Amino acid sequence: PSVEAAFLGMEVGERILSGARLSSCAPASSPCRMAYVDMVGPHAGRPSWDPATLLVAVLGATDCEEYRLVGGGGQNVVDPVSGRNHWQLPAPRPTKQSYVMLREAGNETIGSKID
Repeated sequence: PSVEAAFLGMEVGERILSGARLSSCAPASSPCRMAYVDMVGPHAGRPSWDPATLLVAVLGATDCEEYRLVGGGGQNVVDPVSGRNHWQLPAPRPTKQSYVMLREAGNETIGSKID
């Protein structure tokens, strides 16, 4: 495998809240604002797995002030029955996989960047 992959797990995404700002920065007539407020309430954030993954892809999968990459050479293993996953280190074969781990207060900084 020649492509590096960084996994961002549930334990990371559930700590990164975004979207609360939409209640105050978008006009009250905005369909996006209305849908978001209907879903989570006004001025409330929600876990941001997908937006955080996208941000890591844009910023680059390298260590930075918000997160670091750990578990290099391991692999994400998914149970085909339950869908649960875990990190296996070392992997049975060499990999270019790692996973994202938040630094202290990284969740707040990433949430602000997403907003």
